[in-house]
Amino acid sequence: MAEGSTLADWVPTAMIVAGAALSAFVVLRLVIRNRRARRERSEWDDMIAQRERYRASEPVKRGPPAASDSSAPAPQRADRLDLDRVESRIAVLQRLVRDADARIARLEALRGTTPTAARAKPAPAVADAQAEWADAAARTVYRLADEGHDSATIARLTGTSPGHVELMLAIRRD
Repeated sequence: MAEGSTLADWVPTAMIVAGAALSAFVVLRLVIRNRRARRERSEWDDMIAQRERYRASEPVKRGPPAASDSSAPAPQRADRLDLDRVESRIAVLQRLVRDADARIARLEALRGTTPTAARAKPAPAVADAQAEWADAAARTVYRLADEGHDSATIARLTGTSPGHVELMLAIRRD
């Protein structure tokens, strides 16, 4: 402090400087938040635009638009919105699978292989062993099913998945 000045002379100046610093901090924080929010909105808009492009290229068959019907109960509207969201994701996935298949075909063409040559059948000895194992497994599953066991028990006893057991039994029924 300078000679002859007291603390009372410096306090107002310090308060003004602290207030200016605090104001600058608040303004900078608001600017940063706005930029971040704008960037997130832009990313969200890009995702929506991409979804709309997929919808436009491959329209999904839908029922009547119950989601916009205000007379429908709220749970039904929410279910319909969820269903629409799932259908749009399914359409996007189907489109991506088709794109992937096309790229695989192009890569195989560049590599000089044909899709059937690239997916050749296993050697006869391996194929016979696989068929023999599958027949034995199917016979075991059928025998246990004939004894009255359910698919979960059969799966546990044979060491296969319940879905595989149910598939084998469904094939047998057909």
